[in-house]
Amino acid sequence: HVPKEWFEVLLHLPLNFHLFTCGTLEIAPKAADDIYTLWERKYYQSKRNSPLVLVAFDDTDSRKGMCTTYLVPLIWERLANYTFTNLPKLVRLNPNIPWKTRGNGAICLEVGSRQGSGIPFGRWNGKVMHYYPQGTTVDDVEGLFSIVRETVMGHSHSKEDGTNPAVAIFNQKPYPEWYHDTVKGVMDLDEAKTYAHRASVRYDFQKNGRGLIGAIAAASWPEEVFTFEVIAYRERERWGKKRDVPMKEIMQLDGKFDSTFNNFDQHSRHAPVIPNTPCPVLWGVRGRDPRQLTEVPGFLKGEAPQGWVLFKTNQGTGDHIIKGVISDMKPYHTYSIEGVVKGMPEEHTGGLVSVPFEDKTGEIRLLFYEPTKKFRQYARMLRPKDHIIAEGTYREDPEGINMESFTVLNLAQYLLSAVNPLCENCNKRMESMGKKQGLRCPQCKSRQNCEKIPNYEKRTLKLARYEVPVGARRHLHRPNWQDK
Repeated sequence: HVPKEWFEVLLHLPLNFHLFTCGTLEIAPKAADDIYTLWERKYYQSKRNSPLVLVAFDDTDSRKGMCTTYLVPLIWERLANYTFTNLPKLVRLNPNIPWKTRGNGAICLEVGSRQGSGIPFGRWNGKVMHYYPQGTTVDDVEGLFSIVRETVMGHSHSKEDGTNPAVAIFNQKPYPEWYHDTVKGVMDLDEAKTYAHRASVRYDFQKNGRGLIGAIAAASWPEEVFTFEVIAYRERERWGKKRDVPMKEIMQLDGKFDSTFNNFDQHSRHAPVIPNTPCPVLWGVRGRDPRQLTEVPGFLKGEAPQGWVLFKTNQGTGDHIIKGVISDMKPYHTYSIEGVVKGMPEEHTGGLVSVPFEDKTGEIRLLFYEPTKKFRQYARMLRPKDHIIAEGTYREDPEGINMESFTVLNLAQYLLSAVNPLCENCNKRMESMGKKQGLRCPQCKSRQNCEKIPNYEKRTLKLARYEVPVGARRHLHRPNWQDK
């Protein structure tokens, strides 16, 4: 994870900092900290002239309602002197964190003055929302921060347990390592505050302020791989009431808009695009083509939304996955591990299927739980010595990998039984004459020097990737189309 800019800094350091061995830099901890500080200064000095202003916030929702994305149109509505200069970013964080909020998504907005031509990205209270890519810098950063802070803190469910909102404003984009560390691992709030202090980030929070971690992660998202989501919001008086979205049209989304994904689970008849919580969201449709997504609000009938917004997101990217080995696994992390199946699948109470698995560093069980439905059928087809890549979250009790997908690299032969061959003379099944005495035909009594014929199982698994069904996928789950 060493940024390439480090090496530029090293060229200007005193010679006693240099100790290279085959490309590896070996330095004392104090010197490492000095280099890191120098690199941060160089990084931010190089971006100080950028007109970019980023506003990010997180941790506003609770089990009882609210949605962090809902604050985007509210902020847009209040920006009299400024506007968005890019699509709003919806950044999902590590899905394994036990203290995450319900949505586990942070928001980042690029803000500037209104310049050039606007590009539509939503509609709110009858008005078309535009962003302006040619927008220039913000003069009144404190005034902008005040608007965002009032909106975020005023609508957050701060009185609920586990909701700890924070808002931050940046005059340059943070380096991407923070995003990768946050989406893959567990970051400490003190680390976030230290980073904010070093980078001169203006921020505010309520309660313990854990939302600062997500806010920095959203601002530092490098957007290397991305998808989009169009989210429609309900009128305030309908919050908490049953949503009126025709299921027939939801089922047609895949065929009508071929870039969309995770719309409807054909087996469980569940529609992930419709929330089952009292939040402001009416529906949310995800896809790869933003132009297609802007047509979805006109296609879905039923309950009329207050408005809709198009987001750029890291959903469906698999950014949370760490390529690792069994011996290095830690709780709250999701891994991709290459290895072989060590034994036959086993059935457990509650619908759990487990499969023994090993790599060169250790052994563990792959866990396929009941909510993954037909995914367990593929688990039952695995056999010893199958070569696969397993993807899932490590858990300690019961210890294993909570599986999200697996890719079959090679299928082993699995011996079911061995049968005696047919007699070459009369076509009757040969019989054994005893231990190590060979085979004899029961009819013509001829003896033949032959061995039993192995009967191998006909394998139905393919050399392909198998994943949990739509209804069991998490926000960051990488669908199979990402492999194409």
